[in-house]
Amino acid sequence: MGRAVALAIAVLLLVPAFAGAQAVTRGSPLTAPANVPLGCESRVSLPALGSDQFLLQPAGLPSCSWWSTGPAAAIGDPNTGYVPTTGTITNVRVRSGPNPAVLRLVQLRSVAGCCTVVRHTEPFQPTPNAVTQVTVNWLTEAVRDSVAGVSTNDIIGFSAIGGTGTLPISDQGPGTHSPQAAFTPGVMGAGFTSPMGQPGALIAASNVGAYGYEVLLQYDFVPCPALNNVPVAPGTVTCPGQNTVTTPGANAAPTAPPSSGVPGVNPISFPRGFNARLQGINVPLSLICSLDIGCSGTVRLALALGAGTARAAKTVTLGTKKFKIKKGRHQVKVKLGKKSRARLRKKKSTTVTAIVTIPGMPTLRTTLKIRR
Repeated sequence: MGRAVALAIAVLLLVPAFAGAQAVTRGSPLTAPANVPLGCESRVSLPALGSDQFLLQPAGLPSCSWWSTGPAAAIGDPNTGYVPTTGTITNVRVRSGPNPAVLRLVQLRSVAGCCTVVRHTEPFQPTPNAVTQVTVNWLTEAVRDSVAGVSTNDIIGFSAIGGTGTLPISDQGPGTHSPQAAFTPGVMGAGFTSPMGQPGALIAASNVGAYGYEVLLQYDFVPCPALNNVPVAPGTVTCPGQNTVTTPGANAAPTAPPSSGVPGVNPISFPRGFNARLQGINVPLSLICSLDIGCSGTVRLALALGAGTARAAKTVTLGTKKFKIKKGRHQVKVKLGKKSRARLRKKKSTTVTAIVTIPGMPTLRTTLKIRR
């Protein structure tokens, strides 16, 4: 018996019974290797001239989301991120490679098209070269209304920030990445979008298909048979006996997980009233990271020239520094060149702009004084 299969069976034995329903395991069997050496900075690109291959390639993207659409040659195959009926997702597992990116599990909702973000988890760090399990308590919908002609189907997937590591995806090899190969038995399909969305966001415009890439995500699902195929408005389904956990945010779409920052706000800040002092060739800055997973990005010091004149719009860069810090307050030293140091030594203090950029996050701009 394979290790992944044994793990799945062991977890199933621990899943509580909800209203007499029996849990089933869906998604990837987690037997394929996580062999894609890329992260969410990459996109599925259109075929080059003379080719029919949709390939995953580096593109400098800030973030992305992925989910399995299953094998096109086997309709109804359980290896998909689409839930089969209304019910509850209880556990989710991902298989990672040696340098996994920090992930967030995401629930999407397809209503006559794809898709709206329902909710996501807080970020978590998968274990390298292993299967990582996350417990959730998510009520999902699968409502097929033959009267209105509209179907609601929820999907489980993952999101990540670009440049933070590799994704739990298996490349099935050359020749599997074309629309023709998508209907070959065993070839998997996936959905991809960038940037990743916040709860309530519509991602239809950026959704593309990927052929020959298996999303290594598996989940335990407890169906709610009594409520399936009942015409109801999307988002109004309830399942008696399920989703009884009262943890805040467990059953509702969170607007901002505490450890992932507030949407629209850079996770870096400066101490209140902070000013810096030129020390030799460096300007030490105190940066505060609010993310549990840490912060990595770039800080740039810019100086406006000719304030109050026609030259007011012109700025020069005094120095730039890449950083990678843990949660909390840390010192980052920005190295200045000879000309930049000379500009700062003309006055006792100089007002500059600190510009902090983090992939996938809004740019932070703040003014501070640098004393010589």
